[in-house]
Amino acid sequence: MGAGMKCLVLAGGSGDRLWPLSRKNYPKQFMEIHKNRSLLQETVTRNMPFCEEFFIATNWKYHYIAEGQMKSFQGLKYRMFYEEIARKTAAAIAMVCFQCNASEFLFVVAADHFIKGNGYQEAIIRCKELAEQGYLVSIGIEALGPNTEFGYICHRGEEVEGFREKPDLETAKSYIKKGTYLWNSGMFLFETGVFLEELKIYSPEIYYACKEGAKKVKRGNNSVIIPERVLLTIPEICVEKAVFEHSKKMKTVQREFEWWDIGHIEDMEKFSES
Repeated sequence: MGAGMKCLVLAGGSGDRLWPLSRKNYPKQFMEIHKNRSLLQETVTRNMPFCEEFFIATNWKYHYIAEGQMKSFQGLKYRMFYEEIARKTAAAIAMVCFQCNASEFLFVVAADHFIKGNGYQEAIIRCKELAEQGYLVSIGIEALGPNTEFGYICHRGEEVEGFREKPDLETAKSYIKKGTYLWNSGMFLFETGVFLEELKIYSPEIYYACKEGAKKVKRGNNSVIIPERVLLTIPEICVEKAVFEHSKKMKTVQREFEWWDIGHIEDMEKFSES
């Protein structure tokens, strides 16, 4: 399962929603929360059975924290990707893809999610099967109620009919009533070459900026630093808007497991007690 698959952990958020527990200089993904591990460390541990190498994407100002936490994984193959200024997900994902071989599979996850249950492994297995057929695959979550803090995926089985941004309450209620919407987990699996081909078609300005930017990164022994001057040339947009809303190669997979985007103190308590 892990052969040829990399895991990109997006860990650059500032954690503003969880203030004051989460602070700009020490955001929630680095907070010790469960079994003496941080959310970042929990995320890496959860995905080690499936992935042979990890890429940790975060802001340069967190590099001491991130490096310190990753050192706890003896023998794990990983690289740090540091952005000198924050950019949205399209830039981070594309820059990492340009560091990979086109035939490699990339599993994109967030560092601040609560996940529990065997259905998670089942979802990844199915995502990989679809990705091997040339699809860009998202993991959708059963929408348990109207929520204005999550994006939504309109679907028909595994077919994606559209991505929706975080809605207002009335719109969220209409999604739940229709029964054809999943929460967008922000987890995606694809072959890097397929992703870059779709990015080139639907957001060529991002594709070419990242392609050129990949030649100008600063490389260390175990790290890649993306300079501010490079990032400023890349449009600031989320990956859903850049690619997934437009691509005809999208699929979504839904399985039964607990999932939550940790944005409130109550969510932290649920995770720490599990």
